[in-house]
Amino acid sequence: MAFLVCAIILDSLAAPGAPSKTRKATMNSTQYDLTEANNRFTFDVYKKLGGEEKGNLFFSPFSILAAFAMMIEGAQGKTAEEIQNVFHFPKDTALLRSTFSTLYAELNKKKAKYKLHMANALWVQQGLKLLKTYQDRVRKFYGGEAKEVHFGDGAKAAKIINTWIEGKTNHKILNFFKPEDFTNLTQLVLTNAIYFKGLWLTPFDKKETKEEEFRMSPNKAMKVSMMRLEEKELKFLYAETEAVQILEVPYQGEDLSMLILLPKKENLSAIEKELTLDTFNRWRGLLRFESVFIYLPTFTFKKRYELNESLIKMGMPTAFTPRADFSRIFGKPEIFISSV
Repeated sequence: MAFLVCAIILDSLAAPGAPSKTRKATMNSTQYDLTEANNRFTFDVYKKLGGEEKGNLFFSPFSILAAFAMMIEGAQGKTAEEIQNVFHFPKDTALLRSTFSTLYAELNKKKAKYKLHMANALWVQQGLKLLKTYQDRVRKFYGGEAKEVHFGDGAKAAKIINTWIEGKTNHKILNFFKPEDFTNLTQLVLTNAIYFKGLWLTPFDKKETKEEEFRMSPNKAMKVSMMRLEEKELKFLYAETEAVQILEVPYQGEDLSMLILLPKKENLSAIEKELTLDTFNRWRGLLRFESVFIYLPTFTFKKRYELNESLIKMGMPTAFTPRADFSRIFGKPEIFISSV
């Protein structure tokens, strides 16, 4: 089970009523693969977070990408170019819309043997009007409905948005926003929520779960509840190199799976150094059906990240400054991203 939220808060440069080295995108204008773009961003942000955060990492790159797909619809000039480069979006935003819309429908399909739902929303300061073109595109292609709130009443605004988040994550993420997250300069909040619950195609027998040692490094271990599958007739997609074991464990329906990388020498950092999309794809290409005994720890992660600095370092500083141009949202340029 997984449930995640990404939120972007946009502030005005002034109170309401007051005066108011990057990488090149590789997609061409006729073909665009949103899945590959998401995978490339995945490894980009993984390396950035891995160098900044201690302990376990847990995040949904597609949740972040979805939020910024809505953002680039409102961006122009250098602001849009930097977002495009960081997220590997196409220069032709129409391609992004069509591919995102198709994937959004696929993720939210009703007849599946797992639960996977994604939802987007725009929370607009009362009295402000989104440009009709922007609002229509976000609703049509990204499934994002616009709702008015009064950010001057931080407690009420937090309660309204948190209720939406709780509903979209099956009441797993509670009290995401605090009243102090909003000020009288807050103009717009974009939220993306993802909820996933899947059952293994081959279930683990709870009776076989036992406490065993799990090694986190050559010199560090701890006792954990270890699930196990030890049936010789079972076959899974499996491969190994000199450095890593790769295992794919499918969920019911076989549309989705968990792919696990296990360092052979208990040296995760060595694997992380060479972990790129190209390496990952090469490893996946080695997978073949084999009899595998699986020992997998049960685990629960709770993480919260502030992504401003990470995204700035990845190549999109302008969006967080007064030089930002999101004029295709409200028809005025004087808003910028204050928090992701």
